[in-house]
Amino acid sequence: MVTPKTIGESLYWAYSNFVMFCASFRTSEHREYQTIDYIIRSKTYRDLTSGKIQITSLFIDEKFKMESAGGCAYCGESEHLSVDHLVSRKKGGTDDPANLVMACRSCNSSKGSLDYLEWVVNVWDFPNPHMLRRYLKMAISHCVENELMAVSLHRVTSLDPPIPFAIEFLPAIVKQLREFGSEPMEAEKNSQPTLFDDLHE
Repeated sequence: MVTPKTIGESLYWAYSNFVMFCASFRTSEHREYQTIDYIIRSKTYRDLTSGKIQITSLFIDEKFKMESAGGCAYCGESEHLSVDHLVSRKKGGTDDPANLVMACRSCNSSKGSLDYLEWVVNVWDFPNPHMLRRYLKMAISHCVENELMAVSLHRVTSLDPPIPFAIEFLPAIVKQLREFGSEPMEAEKNSQPTLFDDLHE
């Protein structure tokens, strides 16, 4: 277990738990994580924090978004779709295409101006893996570009301008990823390998 002390450590720890989930989901029929899954998480975190590996661009995420454009990015519903900001404009989200997804009326209304992580923690039992990966990659990219990765978590609330990502909810997301184990998610099963193949040296 890791207790992150900086923004970068918190983001990389969340992403490493996400990678562990994807690896377990793809290779195991068990409902609980196996030793190899924890090894993958540990190695991913170590290699990310040391700079040995990096998270790839949003290319794969954009490709998936185009392929699944006929449904809500959050729940898959195909009726009453409209554009939604993954990170709301009220929270500092931009109109950049990476931050725009299609959402059904129900999800759009439920999410409102909430940050994606805050919404997931309070409404969903588990985040949509594709949206979580997109969110984490956007947050990491933003923090790298603005030299925020080494900032202490204790200073997050005093940042000016404030960080547009609700990283205070990352521990709750990590908890969901840990508790989920490798319980089947049939709707995501076919596309899961592309979630995992997303790191490069």
